[in-house]
Amino acid sequence: MKIDQQKLNIFYDDMCGICDKFIKFIICLINPSILEFYSLQNAVQDEKLRQEYGLDLTSIVVITQNKKLIKSKAIFYLLKQTKLKYFIKLIEFIIPLCLSDWIYDFVAKHRNKICKLKKR
Repeated sequence: MKIDQQKLNIFYDDMCGICDKFIKFIICLINPSILEFYSLQNAVQDEKLRQEYGLDLTSIVVITQNKKLIKSKAIFYLLKQTKLKYFIKLIEFIIPLCLSDWIYDFVAKHRNKICKLKKR
């Protein structure tokens, strides 16, 4: 699998209802032609990708221009590509990264209780 560094490459858990809804939200706000989506389940099986980018099934990953962003940094980065960018920058400024990552981890841990898993 070859990654186009000029696009926003988004690796996410396509079995997660929250992740799936977030991706649909992003597609509505960002020009879909600059987005590439990958299932984390499939990407983790690709040994080369897993080693090169350190992918695992624990969080959303955004890769663009040789930058790898995970967890809340990936979420903030994607949201800053939208018309909400100034609001997101303010939130990112107010909430420290360690707290936003903790919130991300908390939601990720309890996502099955919050939102049902998608059926294939």
